[in-house]
Amino acid sequence: MVNTATVSGTSGANTVTATATATIPQTTTRFEPASMTCSQFAAAGTSAGLTGLKYTVKKGKISTVSLTAMTFFEKFTATGANSVLVIGQSNTGGWVPFAIVKGTAVTLYNANCTKSSALGSVSYNPATGALTINVTGATPGAVYYLAVKYNPLSLVGTP
Repeated sequence: MVNTATVSGTSGANTVTATATATIPQTTTRFEPASMTCSQFAAAGTSAGLTGLKYTVKKGKISTVSLTAMTFFEKFTATGANSVLVIGQSNTGGWVPFAIVKGTAVTLYNANCTKSSALGSVSYNPATGALTINVTGATPGAVYYLAVKYNPLSLVGTP
């Protein structure tokens, strides 16, 4: 998507015009069951994905959560060879952020859903849930899929 803003005005007898353009990459994002593959996500298009989690409360705290794992998928088009993706978390319940699954929690795929070598460093802030992914050596204009596995069980014990 390209956003363009143009401003015109006068300065004395002169007409002054300024134009700014920002290219915003289009993305498709959603949570899916952990069992979904990149190929299944790509084929599903803009389906609704997961719309909620089921949980039970005992003594004022979350005691169980169903699903036990889920995957956040994002489809994006690389705007340059190197970029930084930041996935944040927020909620209105005052809950802790979802933890990422230990081990291989973040995977970057090419358009054909093979693992990409463009995945650089990854950092996760457990206090905020922010996940920072460095993409290095991507092909500008190429489609990529990002998959992040989250652990909803990290909510167990929170009020």
